[in-house]
Amino acid sequence: MIKLIRKNIYIIAIISILSVTFLSSCQGGNQNDEDKVIRIIRNNSYVSDEGLIYDDVKATPYKCYFDFNSMANIYFCSKPNCNHTALHCTSRLCHPYTFIIGNDLYFIEKKYEMKDSEETFASYLYKSDISNTDTRLVAKLEGDIFNDIYLVNNTLHIVAPKPKFVDGISTSAERWDLYQINMKNYKVKKITLNSNEGIDGYIPSGVIGNNMIIYHRYYDEIIDPADYGLESDMIDYIKDETNYKKYMAAVMEAFHEEMFSMNLDTGEQTQLDLTSPLQVYPLLVYRESYYYNRERADGSHEMVSYNFDTQEEKVIYNSPVKTCTAVGDNIFFTEGIEKISDITFEPIIGYKEDAKEFCYNLVTGELKEVSSRLPEGAKMELVKEVDDYYIILFSDYNVNVEQRVGYILKEDYFKDKSKYTLVAPE
Repeated sequence: MIKLIRKNIYIIAIISILSVTFLSSCQGGNQNDEDKVIRIIRNNSYVSDEGLIYDDVKATPYKCYFDFNSMANIYFCSKPNCNHTALHCTSRLCHPYTFIIGNDLYFIEKKYEMKDSEETFASYLYKSDISNTDTRLVAKLEGDIFNDIYLVNNTLHIVAPKPKFVDGISTSAERWDLYQINMKNYKVKKITLNSNEGIDGYIPSGVIGNNMIIYHRYYDEIIDPADYGLESDMIDYIKDETNYKKYMAAVMEAFHEEMFSMNLDTGEQTQLDLTSPLQVYPLLVYRESYYYNRERADGSHEMVSYNFDTQEEKVIYNSPVKTCTAVGDNIFFTEGIEKISDITFEPIIGYKEDAKEFCYNLVTGELKEVSSRLPEGAKMELVKEVDDYYIILFSDYNVNVEQRVGYILKEDYFKDKSKYTLVAPE
């Protein structure tokens, strides 16, 4: 049994590496169209029209709320005279997937449990008031939630696996499901994506109209690194270039990936062909289109948009792109480069040294460079545009800031990113 568990830990570690390798940064704001309001609920942030709920992480993580109108950042706690040091403080609890609908607060709790002498895992959706004094359970899901959740009008859409456990360790997924929770009556509908046990993954990239765009990766078989020379530590094994390369060649031979759209009413799946062996997932799904690196006849790549409704493609940038995000009517992206992966030894689109950042306006079609740069180790994620400002989530490991909200003038974002302002919670 110990050998089995250890083997699965190695395999899960490799799959975790592959997840980072194959999925580039894919960020997008809330997606609105004429018929639907689509909001994205992330593990540690949620953006509404009025403000941002997020995890402020400097020394200790705190759940906070940043108001777009006043630019004030407050601890997510309404208890009078609370100094936010007690472990039961609402702000310190930092519940994942915290969001608000109307006057109601919701959050997810995930629990490992024993049921009928079997190990299992469940995710619970709780409803509370803003003061967090009247909390009740409204839905239970037999799955482990770690993907983004999509709130489409009044329905939550959650893609999650039901893990299989061996001696307390999750070794595979028994199945993958799409859970749909009606937020008016809390009834749960389940659409099974895959009922076959295996080591695979389904990652939603966004919603266009009534279709969810989903990336799927899977393996034909489990490749045991012990068959390729692994004797002890995985870190040392990776340095064994000969055996590790043979192992990764076998892993990549068994590895497959695909994209499909799924009708949210019927569950019908339609395969999507993004026409590049280096990338079958979108860089971004936003409004009526998804954006991806398309391979040209000479093997080079360009970023294009694909309109899901009209099925028309449009070239946005004539080179490969690594990261892409959207705010308002603008798409911001950074250059990538075709290279050989240091992990899989397969061709990929990787990070480019001194990569340029660009902004593409969806209305005018104007493309302009963002000339300003941040110091190495610092990151600025655009969250929302409010009047003349961009709201940002900022991190800089040089000064021990893992995540904090702030703002910057739109003009300064292009010309001098050092002019940002961070707002500490009060």
